[in-house]
Amino acid sequence: MNDRSFAAGGIVFTSVSALIYGMLPIMTNLSFRAGGNAETFNLFKSAWAIPVLGAILIVKRQSIRLPRRLAGWMVLAGVMGKGITSLLLYVSYNTISSGMATTLHFLYPIFTAILGRLILKRGLPRYKWLALMVASLSVALLVDASGGGDPSGIACATASGAVYAAYILMVDVTGIAVLDPLVFAFYLAVSGAGFSMVYGLCTGTLRFGLSADAHLYMALAAVSTSIAAAALLQQGIRRLGGATAAIFSLFEPVSSCVFGALFLSERMSARAMAGIALILGAVLYMIVCDYRTQRARLADR
Repeated sequence: MNDRSFAAGGIVFTSVSALIYGMLPIMTNLSFRAGGNAETFNLFKSAWAIPVLGAILIVKRQSIRLPRRLAGWMVLAGVMGKGITSLLLYVSYNTISSGMATTLHFLYPIFTAILGRLILKRGLPRYKWLALMVASLSVALLVDASGGGDPSGIACATASGAVYAAYILMVDVTGIAVLDPLVFAFYLAVSGAGFSMVYGLCTGTLRFGLSADAHLYMALAAVSTSIAAAALLQQGIRRLGGATAAIFSLFEPVSSCVFGALFLSERMSARAMAGIALILGAVLYMIVCDYRTQRARLADR
């Protein structure tokens, strides 16, 4: 497989992952309407994935044995990507508007690029920085950021983006990105569920006597995000690197707006449509620049 097709696969995997993650607010909303809450949803969207993934791995006769050097990183990835990130974002909803929280969380592509530059000494071409800044700032157009600006809520939402950025870079550099996607998703679900269980029991916030409808929506979230989207994002990071994959993950708020309009009858304003157009334009600009850069490199060989 040549470099161009390898990278193209990464773009497809990451973009599809973002589209799937964009459906999560719908399933969250429906679960809450059926009696769930944030802590319980955070637990079961990982827990329901474990038996499904386990059954698939048994049928495939796929070993789940991890190299010793990767075991600790895999646990940490689940705690960060499936536990702490979601928890911080949900906590922020208690003190600031969901629109403001979403805007702050989706600064994570910028955090990914900055952390990659500061810690890993990885640079980005100027055109990628431009695309990243335009796309990230355009997220603010997709949501209603009205409401109070409580410092603790702002800190939690911003921290959720920073933790998720650290998770993306960790997957990129530790070697866990090369694991089998289903094995990766399995351990991500196990460690994420373990963290959420401990936190929920310590705080007394878990609700176990939920309706079948609430569990159905949490199970759908588990299959779609904790299995499919997590595995696709892992492969996208492997092919593109953490910073570039984070840029294509900005399709997530776009899909959230579109799916919200389709399934929850949410109104899509002209402001939101402008934000979608800017994000799509920035990503398209980056793809064209990448193509031209690769073509120039091939011509110089």
